Amino acid sequence: MTIMQVIPNDAFFTQTADGLLVPTSIADYENIFENGNGIELTITGILRNREALSALVHHTGLIYTVALTEYILNNAQSSEIATAQRNSEVVVLLNTPFANEADRITRCRQLGADIDPIGVRIL
Repeated sequence: MTIMQVIPNDAFFTQTADGLLVPTSIADYENIFENGNGIELTITGILRNREALSALVHHTGLIYTVALTEYILNNAQSSEIATAQRNSEVVVLLNTPFANEADRITRCRQLGADIDPIGVRIL
């Protein structure tokens, strides 16, 4: 069985001696998996569309509960890196200025500091 985990931002990003927040290196992924306070995910079923359907009801990927979505969003929004990015005038991963306001918003969304919806999917 394959074990999957949701790894929180605070386990994935670390602060360097000079204050930059950086993603963990690939070499440390196993350590994060073992000690990162991740949430273990259990696959409980496989959904398949019927061939007779003209449109897919579900896209490929994982389907998960609203509770998990809310946990992930809240955890990311309160993480150290999201808080740092929200309160910073520079890109905290690069220590460089934002290109413009759209860049600042995008960077905040990427790190979970801004969880405003960016689209709606109607099925």
